[in-house]
Amino acid sequence: MGTILSVKNISKSFPGVKALDDVSLDVKRGEIHALLGENGAGKSTFIKIVSGVFRADEGEIFMEDQKVDIKSPADAVEAGISVVHQELNIVPWLDVATNFMLGQERTKNFLNVIDKKYSVQKAKESLERLGFDIDVTKKMQMLSFAEQQMVEIAKVISTNPKVVILDEPTAALAQQERINLYQVVNTLKERGVGIIYITHIFEEVFSLADRVSVLRDGQYIGTEERENLDEKMLIKMVVGREVKSIPRKSIATDEVILEVRNLNVEGKLHDINFNLKRGEILGFAGLAGAGRSEIIRAVFGADRKDSGEVWIEGRQVEINSPYDAYQAGIALVPEERKSEGLMMEMTMEYNNACASLSKMTNKAGMISYKRVKKRAHEAVKKFEISPPDVMRKAKLFSGGNQQKIVVSKCVNADPKILLVDEPTRGVDVGAKEEIHAILDEMVKEGKSIIVVSSELLEVLKLSDRVLVVRDGRIVAELTKEEAGQEVIMQYAMGGSSYE
Repeated sequence: MGTILSVKNISKSFPGVKALDDVSLDVKRGEIHALLGENGAGKSTFIKIVSGVFRADEGEIFMEDQKVDIKSPADAVEAGISVVHQELNIVPWLDVATNFMLGQERTKNFLNVIDKKYSVQKAKESLERLGFDIDVTKKMQMLSFAEQQMVEIAKVISTNPKVVILDEPTAALAQQERINLYQVVNTLKERGVGIIYITHIFEEVFSLADRVSVLRDGQYIGTEERENLDEKMLIKMVVGREVKSIPRKSIATDEVILEVRNLNVEGKLHDINFNLKRGEILGFAGLAGAGRSEIIRAVFGADRKDSGEVWIEGRQVEINSPYDAYQAGIALVPEERKSEGLMMEMTMEYNNACASLSKMTNKAGMISYKRVKKRAHEAVKKFEISPPDVMRKAKLFSGGNQQKIVVSKCVNADPKILLVDEPTRGVDVGAKEEIHAILDEMVKEGKSIIVVSSELLEVLKLSDRVLVVRDGRIVAELTKEEAGQEVIMQYAMGGSSYE
């Protein structure tokens, strides 16, 4: 396999931070090249330079041994480089077909009217080819985040690029959607496409990658053939130290702290009934769009419910808004951190405090800036938020560090019940273990947690019980002993029983 993309001696600095320092990397034809690193290691900056979003301060890029000057995303596409970014590039008020064809529309007749019929057909065929069942006439804002990502992936692949960069492509996908994507990635590999695959999921690295490169603190650490690595070696390359994963022991009691009765949301949820016990972590599993996130959002009051009751500690409570939920002792880490979890233009310090300002007042009832600042510095240390600048705006942190700030904000509210939607999406292996440990510590303190995750291994690791959701209904309740990846997928995909 010859080299198709070669990046040589790339450096990039921002005010006060050297994001990349003399980084070199090459990708071969028909190769899946995994790129790993902790949050803030420089992966996103590297991608943005190769795709023309940023200009490098130093260094060169070659495509098929020819030097290319990539000044914009259009230059990258022209050179044969396409990217699926972690943060999606969509127009939410336009339909799927129109989003799919943006920049590559076909026109008809002398008026150059966009050929809508062709757009619908092209989008539909491309999505179906990947095994994605999405109505292309729907507006993008009506789709789940996972479905939006499927559209973005299909759009990029449809341009027949020479190099595809996938930035955590499965972070929002459930197990079956991941399997579909893996098949697509392997098909691209067989066609001779070079693939840079960025992920925090080691299972993906060992099942997909041919070679693995690692960045740490903006520097190139090395490249290894995948067969020469094991998980312990890879973790040490990524974080520079050993990371211990300690199996959690269930401490759930028989006391029911939350009960949801006959919850219905028209077109989304049907007769949802379940309970949560004190000290328990209850996992929700299912395919993307099955209704997992919709359940906890309805319980939290983020989405309107048509009917149903919520009971906390044996008392019925009326929750019609997130404010009501916080007053009742429920906090939510939402799936979409940028639009719902953070105020991107505000500082880390402000975001960390905004859900718990009532706990940061002085004797006069005024907000104590000293307490706000103290809590922020404690969060930076506890969650290892990087860079450790509490006055930095949320939008300037990497995706993984933004997620840590959201979790910290909710923990500060000291809820009885924490609802967590994709707790470690976009978070590196070290931070993932830290967040898992924090959730475990919360239940030890008597809190109760509901976890929604597209990573089945995460659901299985954390949960005392697992509820499987399909088509807006709870179709199975599994104990820790009964739950397994195959069992969960059987129920999630429509099996009435597992044999």
